[in-house]
Amino acid sequence: MSIEAILFDADGVVQRPASFRRALWVKILGGDEESVDAFVADLFAAEERCPSGRSKFHDHLPRLLTRWQ
Repeated sequence: MSIEAILFDADGVVQRPASFRRALWVKILGGDEESVDAFVADLFAAEERCPSGRSKFHDHLPRLLTRWQ
């Protein structure tokens, strides 16, 4: 196994996602792995402008949750 990326949260803590997380997202979203990819893309798009202060994530969250039920 080779490390491809290291993910830190906002506090600088290394995140270690569970290996079965994609299967859980498929179950939660009620779709397939393409649905997971689309959800993640929508999530990142909603979050993209937030760290700079140009937008607030909680303003985008209701629309995102409605879209993905």
